[in-house]
Parts: sequence; C-alpha cells; structure tokens
Amino acid sequence: MAEQPETPIPAAPTVPSVPRSNNGGTGEQPGAAAPAPAQPATQTQTEVFFASIRPGPDRPMPESCNGFAKAVLDYEKAVECPVYVLIQNESRSDDMDRISDLLVEELIDSKDQLETGKKIHLILHTLGGDPHAGYKLAIFLQKRTSGFEVVIPVHAKSAGTLITLGATKIIMGDMAELGPLDMQVLDTESDLWDSALNETKTLQTLSREALLLYAEKMEVLQKLYKWKEFATKSKIATEFVNEMIKPLVDKINAVHYTKMARIMEIMKKYGRQLMKRAGYTGKALQSVVDSLGDDYPDHSYVIDSREAKDLGLRVENPKADIAPFIDEMRKICGCVTIVGKVTSSVQ
Repeated sequence: MAEQPETPIPAAPTVPSVPRSNNGGTGEQPGAAAPAPAQPATQTQTEVFFASIRPGPDRPMPESCNGFAKAVLDYEKAVECPVYVLIQNESRSDDMDRISDLLVEELIDSKDQLETGKKIHLILHTLGGDPHAGYKLAIFLQKRTSGFEVVIPVHAKSAGTLITLGATKIIMGDMAELGPLDMQVLDTESDLWDSALNETKTLQTLSREALLLYAEKMEVLQKLYKWKEFATKSKIATEFVNEMIKPLVDKINAVHYTKMARIMEIMKKYGRQLMKRAGYTGKALQSVVDSLGDDYPDHSYVIDSREAKDLGLRVENPKADIAPFIDEMRKICGCVTIVGKVTSSVQ
C-alpha cells in the first residue's frame, strides 16, 4: 500500500509583544482598570511647647525643655488650677534672668493671662535680684489673684524667698531650698555680684570677735595679775583688742555699709507686709522675717523644707501624685529662662 504524505504541523500563531513599563512590569491591558494614584508619604507630627512671655508665644521652647513643659502641663491637670512659670537662668546675663523691674513690667503687661480673682500656682526658680522688684511682683500676684501657691523645684533665694512670703502655701521639692532675706548687689568695679548680707554680717562678726578677744584676755590677766585692779586689767585688754580689730574695721566703708544695712531693713519690712497680706498673724509676722534677715551668716545658706516649717512658714512637701512632675521640672532649673503660661501645639 502506498505511503501517505505527512501532513505538515501548522506553526503556532504569533502573539504580539506587550510593552513593558519602566519598573519592569507589564503594561496595562486594554480595558484594564487604571491603577490607584500613589499615596503621599505621611509626615510625622511633632508636639512643641511655648511659654507666653519668655521665650514668647511665637518661639518654641528648646527641645531640651520638652520634659519640663510636659511636667508643667501634667501638674496643671493634677492640681486643677492655672499654673504659671518663673524659671531663671543662673548665668544672670540678662535682666530676665533675675528678679528685676523688666521682669515685673513684662508680667504686668501680660496680666490678661491671669484670670482675676482665681487662685494660681507659681513654679519658681531664681537666685534672687532686686527686693523692690520682688515685692512688686508678689503684690501684683496677691492683688490679681485670690492667692498664689509657690512650687519650688530647687532654689528660691534672696528676692525669691521674699516672693514666697506672699504665698498662701509653699510646696518644696526634695532638693528645694530657700535662703536668707538678702540682696545681690553688682560691684561696678569687678562686675561681680556681692551680698548685702555679707556686708552687714562683717561688722557683726568683728563685734563678736572683739568681745571674745576681750574675755579671753581678761581671763589671762586675772590669773597673772590677781593683785591689779579690775579697771587696770580692763584697760590692758581693751587696748589689746583695739590693736587687733581696728585695722579690720578701718577697711569698712561706712557709707557703703550703711547702704547695705538699709537694704536689709527694707527686705524685712517688705517681708512683713507680704506675710500679713498672705494671712499670717501674731508672732510669725515678726519672728520669721527677723530670723531670715538676721540669723543666717551667709547668702548661700540652705534653708530646707523642714527648717522653713520650723521658722513658721506654711510649707508642704509634694504629695505623691505631683512629686514626679516636680522632680522632672528640677532637671532644667538654672539652665534656661522660662516665664509665663506654658502651652503646647502639634505641628
């Protein structure tokens, strides 16, 4: 039987090529749905903090102050009371870094931030400054509010202590300290700050040392010259003391000393007025101020919460629910100046 010729196998149909997209994938088929537009990258929102007077409502606080600012706002929620801040840089390179007339003017210009007749809490850290300015600041707060409580994370020295005397309550953190009533005076020759208390205590110290020297000399003379009359021995002792003390006394500028002594009296007078308006009565009005003005030997003397209570001041330690906030505030005290009402914004 004859062989049949082989039937040729038809070639596979040619499939048209599909163009590739730039990313290596295939292009869209006709009639396919359009891809969804790419979503823009989500921007991270950041919470920033402001203080109404310094740095100001348009200038955020440094990021290093964020923990402090959050602590202030958390404290405000906990006490359910408006909170204002007066934290001063210890470099004291600016009038806003100390208790000054400029500071008081800034606060008074911003008085609308203080609701009239409402109690406030004042977060205070300062090494002091002008007692006249400190008195005006405390009087302003007393008149504008129904009373203010002072919260001290670390220091309220000198004019800062004066301000606390006008408060209805003083809340002192674990590391908090008040100081003697004193004024820091700028020496125009050395450009260094000096203490009025140091000036007045100098003469008091010399007077005390003179009496001790006299008593010691008389004791020796009594043993060595029992037969001499008292008047004779007293004259010898007095001349001895004069020779020892006079060169030191001669170095004291009488006019400058009088000026410093007058400043100290002004501080005490202001203190009594503020305490009276804050509701203190009786012996406390006199004894507290006299102790703060006379009983401490140095401007830097540490008066902690226990000693402040013993003096007769209305001092409390922080309650458990607010103590962590005050501890957090303490971390930046002395490093930066922050004044006013603290607020936050998400940007």
